[in-house]
Amino acid sequence: MESPQSVSLREAARKIGISLIAQPLNPPFDEAQYRRVFGSIADKGVDAVMIIDQSENFANRRLIVELLQKRPLPAIYPYPDCVSFGGLMAYSIDWSEVSRNIAVIIDKILKGMKPGDIPIYLPSKFGLAINLKTASSLGLTMPSSLLARADGIVK
Repeated sequence: MESPQSVSLREAARKIGISLIAQPLNPPFDEAQYRRVFGSIADKGVDAVMIIDQSENFANRRLIVELLQKRPLPAIYPYPDCVSFGGLMAYSIDWSEVSRNIAVIIDKILKGMKPGDIPIYLPSKFGLAINLKTASSLGLTMPSSLLARADGIVK
């Protein structure tokens, strides 16, 4: 069964005429599994990669960037530090905002509030980071309008 995120991604891709190919990982989530998945995407004629936000990908984010640099394929990541490792782009929630809200929730619980009575928090701030060195190595020119919106640029 597809996750709600996968369903949303597939629908968005369909609306703009992009073919979306899922490459699921199978347990155990180890280096060999990542090498298998990223090795097979080359055979499928993939033009770009989008890494989804899941704990296994976070734990292996340096390996993922390294494997995609070997292809070379443009990729967007859900973790901002991937851009400093050499990834092309990252679009993610603002982790400092999330941390502040977690602290507020913990404070409420420690003061006696029932967790079920605390409203669900959804992030409202997002950040875009771009690595211009990686873009150049991929033969890509980033539009100035995109660069103007970026919260972080690696040169």
